[in-house]
Amino acid sequence: MNFRELLPIYISFSSWICLAVALTKPDFRYISRKDLQQSIKSFSLEGMDQYSQIMFDVARDQIIIGARDTLYKMHLSKVELLEAVKWEATREKQLSCIYKGQDEGTCHNFIKILLTNGHEIFACGTNAFSPICSWRNIEDLSNVTQLLDGVAKCPYNPAASVTGILSQSSEYFFGGTTDFSSSDSLISKNINGVPLLRTKQYNSFWLNDPEFVGSFETTQFVYFLFRETAVEYLNCGKIVYSRIARVCKNDQGGHTMLRDNWTTFIKARLNCSVSGDYPFYYNEIQSAQYIPGENVVYAAFTTPANSIAGSAVCAFNMTAIDEAFNGPFKHQHDMDSAWTSHDVPHREHLECKPFRHSSLLETSRFQLMDNAVQATTLDPLHIANLERFTHIAIDVVHPHIHVIYVATEEGSIKKLTAIPHMKMACVVEIWQVTSNHRHSINNMQFLKKTNSIYATIEDSLISIQADHCRRHSSKESCLNAMDPYCGWNELVDGCTSVPEGDSHHKYWKQLSLSCPVLDTPINGGWSSWSEWKPCYHRISSESDNDQCVCQTRHCNNPAPANDGQPCGGSSVAVVNCTVHGGWSDWSAWSACSATCGTAVKTRFRTCTNPAPAFGGRVCVGQDRTEAFCTENPPCPTQPTHGGWSGWSHWSACSTNCTGYKTRDRKCDNPTPKNGGEYCKGNDLEYAPCNEAACKDHKQLHVTEWITDANISIRHYHQKRFKITCKAPVKHPQQIKVIVKDESQVCYHNKCEPEEGDHNGWSSWSSWSECSAICDGGTQTRTRQCYKGNCLVAGLNGHHAMRLAAGGLKPDTGNVWTKNVKEPIRKRKLATISLVKISWDGEIGQNGPYVMKMIYNTEEELATQTIQDLTCAKAMSFKKECVSWHSVAETCCANPTHRHSNVPVTHLIEIIYIFGTS
Repeated sequence: MNFRELLPIYISFSSWICLAVALTKPDFRYISRKDLQQSIKSFSLEGMDQYSQIMFDVARDQIIIGARDTLYKMHLSKVELLEAVKWEATREKQLSCIYKGQDEGTCHNFIKILLTNGHEIFACGTNAFSPICSWRNIEDLSNVTQLLDGVAKCPYNPAASVTGILSQSSEYFFGGTTDFSSSDSLISKNINGVPLLRTKQYNSFWLNDPEFVGSFETTQFVYFLFRETAVEYLNCGKIVYSRIARVCKNDQGGHTMLRDNWTTFIKARLNCSVSGDYPFYYNEIQSAQYIPGENVVYAAFTTPANSIAGSAVCAFNMTAIDEAFNGPFKHQHDMDSAWTSHDVPHREHLECKPFRHSSLLETSRFQLMDNAVQATTLDPLHIANLERFTHIAIDVVHPHIHVIYVATEEGSIKKLTAIPHMKMACVVEIWQVTSNHRHSINNMQFLKKTNSIYATIEDSLISIQADHCRRHSSKESCLNAMDPYCGWNELVDGCTSVPEGDSHHKYWKQLSLSCPVLDTPINGGWSSWSEWKPCYHRISSESDNDQCVCQTRHCNNPAPANDGQPCGGSSVAVVNCTVHGGWSDWSAWSACSATCGTAVKTRFRTCTNPAPAFGGRVCVGQDRTEAFCTENPPCPTQPTHGGWSGWSHWSACSTNCTGYKTRDRKCDNPTPKNGGEYCKGNDLEYAPCNEAACKDHKQLHVTEWITDANISIRHYHQKRFKITCKAPVKHPQQIKVIVKDESQVCYHNKCEPEEGDHNGWSSWSSWSECSAICDGGTQTRTRQCYKGNCLVAGLNGHHAMRLAAGGLKPDTGNVWTKNVKEPIRKRKLATISLVKISWDGEIGQNGPYVMKMIYNTEEELATQTIQDLTCAKAMSFKKECVSWHSVAETCCANPTHRHSNVPVTHLIEIIYIFGTS
């Protein structure tokens, strides 16, 4: 490598040193991310990334963004989400992509093409290495009107650099790769989704690994800007050149050999270099924008990736481009030949004019122009050392002032002013768009309507206002900034943008633009405040360092320079500092609590000198003290009358029935003293409780049997006594004692209760079987007379249930009662022994009872059923009628038959059922 080859490197290195020295000096043109925040609007969604494509729909005040797997529609000025439409690759496509060896992160649908024809949008995505395109309603992105195969319209690989354009005649022109391995690059034209023309496949003279950066159209032509490996470079190694290619819109392709291929495709080198005997070339174009009204193309170039970083901005007008395309071709006869200049006759078709098809075969051998397209200036408009530009956007302020925005790899944007008469562009401002240089800018465009730059970064879309005039606090600083958007407004006495869009407003002043004046005094301006952060701050020399919350700002927006005034005010704001509490002075003593006798006085202090705050310690000690009033005279003694305390709670009830409860109170509120009166009233109060009547409590004692009379040797009479004690409550005064005696007759050591119907008789035999199983029957039983003269008397005390007619059983008392005459059921018969049949109980309780009558009659009387028997004189029984002998005096078997004077041979027991009233 000789000295001439080293010279550009030396120049770049020396420029870097100068830049490093320059950056140590304050530069008012630099705006940090924090200071820029006030003019930024941003949009992002968690989990969404790869925001790339930008398309403006000014007529509807909206912007459409293409990201990974999603299309977004947002408000143009507010940058607020209006619609989000998912457009994801199917799971089958993703798995196929992965199985083919691609990384899972690339197997998604990355939007690479986003264009509009005014009422629809044309969007294409990689679709997990299976490209797809769609036409969608611009007002409803979810409304897909047509789906198309994306081959030759969209790349497979999301990392591919591509470009696309919809011409005014709705023809789609595409430049990029069109196969899975990204080895087949092409420039194609599609009409209604059908590929019509393309560059020759795998022909490095046409395209040699191109990286497309942009495209635009004119009336007759469509232009493509790209960089590719230069085939004309014959030295060792490879080199990349920047190109501009051109095709005619009306190209229909050839008939035979050039069928389906362009016949008008030609390309030329773009020259952006530093002039000199040995020019320094910025060979790799990174971004370009065509300005239709000005017929000029602005492009950003860089040095190769393996060299020292450097960038430049060059402009090319259409005159220079046409001149290169109208010149001779560069041609190589064979692989061992040198490249030479060659004129081609019959090139009318290259200018989109009618031509003879016989000349196509001749001209198809020529694609590369011999002359490079020269920039509008001898040297680049702007050169940046140690920087790499990635994108460029242009704003035409007016025909003679163009503002150029270039984005860098570090995430900053430079605002340049291109001034025609100066042949250079001046740096007006430098914006630090991304925080800490973490993200680069994926895409960037300027929109005149909102006067803003729109940029997509990895995970968001941001909009930045173009002017920052209010940074300049003085008229001199405002005018010397040479910002084409700013001027001094005398009406508001401040630096403002053009009032009402009128740059000729008489109160708005702006100097003739040139590069910013960097050596005039610049008054300092504060940056934005930092975030609040914990800090330590000493309040006084006697206190410890206490924790506070602080924020800082710097006097660098702009920084004072050239004897400019420094910023006024504090650079640190301190709040919420820890404050430890301190006692105030003691207050004066209060008045005594009493004017005589024992009394106290108090005094106070508060923890307010200072009060504890933000975690500070509270005061230690008492905030109140007391002292006796020793000066008080003794108080005269006064009688204290007694006062009742409140009643106590009621006691538990004394018994479970007909009981009482008590409560008391005491004369101790206050206790009478000094001769005071005792409380008036009762100190004990009673109240009834559990007022339900008590059940009698009974206890029974039965004596042993004693013989009280002997009737004969073997026949004697015994008696015993039953003593019953009962009381409603367990209290001696309530006890009632009832003594009853029982007798029994014993014969041959066999004793029988002495009942009314047993005097002299033996026990009854068992009942016989019923004489009939249905329609009424009879049962009989007998007993023997032990004495010579058995009595038919003594009905009292019988408690056994007996049955003597109709086959009725003792457990069916409810059946018995239906045969009882109603007048008899409602009558109490005191002279007849009543026995309860269905349950235990005493005589006198409600229920059905048995009336037992003994008749002295013949045997055949037992054949009468209970239904046939009626009692003729039962209603007239008297209490004294205890015993009787003649049935004729008492009952009859039926209304037509009366028994009288029947000899006593048997006694038949007949049972009637009664109820009490």
